Amino acid sequence: MPSTSGVADVFAFQADGTVQAITSDGTVAWTADVSQAGHTLPDFQGGLVLANDSSIWKLDGITGQPNPAYTASGTTSLGAYGGSLVAVHPDGTIFAVQQNSDPATYSEWDSVIGIDPTTGAQKFSVDLHSWPGFVWDIMIAGDGYAYVVSSSRDFSANTSQLYLLRVNSSGAYDDFGAIYEWVSASGDILDPNVGMITNADQGILLTWSAGWGGMALTAGTGVSLVNPPAGPGGGVVPILQAQDGSFVGSYYNDMIAFDASGTARWIVPNETPQIATADGGVIGQSGITYDQYGNATGMISLGTQSWTGNMYSDGPVDQIFADPYLLAGSFLALAGGEYSPGVAGYPVDSDTDRLVKGVPSKAGILSKNEWAKFKTSNCAAVLGNKDNGLPSMWHNTRYPWDPNMNEVQRAQSELRFYDTGNSYWANMPLIDVLPEPYRQRYNPKLTILNYLGVSAAATLVIPGPGPIPLAPGFFNQKNPQADLIHEVLIHAYAGVSDSQVESDNYFKSQGYWFDGKGSATISLWMSTDCTCTAGNPKPPANIQCKTPNW
Repeated sequence: MPSTSGVADVFAFQADGTVQAITSDGTVAWTADVSQAGHTLPDFQGGLVLANDSSIWKLDGITGQPNPAYTASGTTSLGAYGGSLVAVHPDGTIFAVQQNSDPATYSEWDSVIGIDPTTGAQKFSVDLHSWPGFVWDIMIAGDGYAYVVSSSRDFSANTSQLYLLRVNSSGAYDDFGAIYEWVSASGDILDPNVGMITNADQGILLTWSAGWGGMALTAGTGVSLVNPPAGPGGGVVPILQAQDGSFVGSYYNDMIAFDASGTARWIVPNETPQIATADGGVIGQSGITYDQYGNATGMISLGTQSWTGNMYSDGPVDQIFADPYLLAGSFLALAGGEYSPGVAGYPVDSDTDRLVKGVPSKAGILSKNEWAKFKTSNCAAVLGNKDNGLPSMWHNTRYPWDPNMNEVQRAQSELRFYDTGNSYWANMPLIDVLPEPYRQRYNPKLTILNYLGVSAAATLVIPGPGPIPLAPGFFNQKNPQADLIHEVLIHAYAGVSDSQVESDNYFKSQGYWFDGKGSATISLWMSTDCTCTAGNPKPPANIQCKTPNW
């Protein structure tokens, strides 16, 4: 995932035990040794988290150098789980399950711990209900909590209990207790075959096949049991969530779609879901595409898609000329997670992204050709003036000013555009599309549309990467390019605020006029190729308004 603290578009693991951080232009930014890691997880800061049976540490996203490690020692151990039960929170906190013991009392128990990725220090520890028993799964859902599923065995009653707990990145937790109990004829501690997936930003959906099988949904601190699809015995494992809130998973060897009430919608034999698409359909592991009713509609060649929409093939790693998938706007549209295994992603408006940025098969509003035209314009010369323009106000440490407009296109590839003319995006909480730490700045109930207000567009992270919501009817205006270049070039790329532009005397000498009401005058000025501003009662002498060729 793009970050101000990372450079990789994709990580490539080599047979010699190293990993390469490959940028979007194919450059190997750094190479690091990962031969001692049993598990590797990309984080949300551009780095890579490594884990084995004794230690957990992070590789810095910029340099690839290892940060100080957390190492279990004394009466604690990661060995029972081999470092496999690890998840990385979007704010960087590493969650892991470790085993603890007290030799004095001959007791053992498991706990979920939080680790600071920068220092390797333990932030907190929360005990789990898992002894005698096991911890089965951990994931970070769209509500920001890490959910942990465990079970314990009551040998006297010959029963087992399934437990659920959630904990946030500060260590505050809610214990749901035993949500299911079943009788076992054996004294063994059997795998209940749990499946867990985020349920948008509300909580999780959990399934299991132990006993008669079951399914549970959480919302806040509440949990409700639901009859699982496909009847007694369970076997359903949720893998994807569609944009309408339904789920697609596996049922033994088949692919099954079902809703939150446990009602099965359709089943496709001998298939496994991989990608939920924006049209309500799904792409299977076979490469066959299916519509929202489970009907086969075509076939594609599956590749690896990065956050920026670049497509890659494996062995050797090659960037391929192919359109990115039109992902469903859910929190888990790719099997295993969009950005890090076991972590809910950020919903993506793939249709609007494609309309703005374009894809290999179709140019977008801000395509490569559009930027090529803009770089020869008067507006590009004014904004790019070395002594008085954007370069003199620069706030982006990742990308330098580039008059050829290549660097701004790299910055643009990391942005996400959202059309609030679609009620799905208009009513979505703003924090659901924001990276950390920006989520903490806004009321969780504030919607994307309400944040936008009367503005045509807004850049949430200055400089990016981040979301750019667009007003209803945005694409119906005469020149949406001016608003888009305003947001991408000035804010997301240069890191310059509207107030800096509005108060700049050089820009005023070039025909800019601020009406004292809002930033719309910047786009108006740019729509004349940065020559004049409509409504200015005292325009500069000898200034003639132009119509831009871009």
